[in-house]
Amino acid sequence: MTTDEWCLAIDRLYDFGIETFSISGGEALMKEGLADILRHIRTTGESHGVNNEIILISNGRLMNEDTKMCDR
Repeated sequence: MTTDEWCLAIDRLYDFGIETFSISGGEALMKEGLADILRHIRTTGESHGVNNEIILISNGRLMNEDTKMCDR
């Protein structure tokens, strides 16, 4: 799925009352647009009055001191 398709799916999940997101499968950090998807989960949650939990499952291999996923 494209980043835009993921964002649309996230919007629909919020409409159904979902409050917690878990991202995994393969290596989540390899997903192009992951930071945008995570940001969309957070900002859309805030607009729905939800301070939601996001769970990201990774083996961490792509993480280093310079890795920055989001502004928070």
